[in-house]
Amino acid sequence: MCFLLGLNWWLFCTLFLSLCFSLLWKLLSVVSSDIYSTKLVGSLVETL
Repeated sequence: MCFLLGLNWWLFCTLFLSLCFSLLWKLLSVVSSDIYSTKLVGSLVETL
């Protein structure tokens, strides 16, 4: 019983961490693309 509980806890932790990581990754990609597009727009404005 204790072993099963530990296994379930480990699975839960792994799922939770992977979910957090994927959310963080999405947030980072959105932020980085936002920064990139802002830089792109800035450079376009400078060339004009």
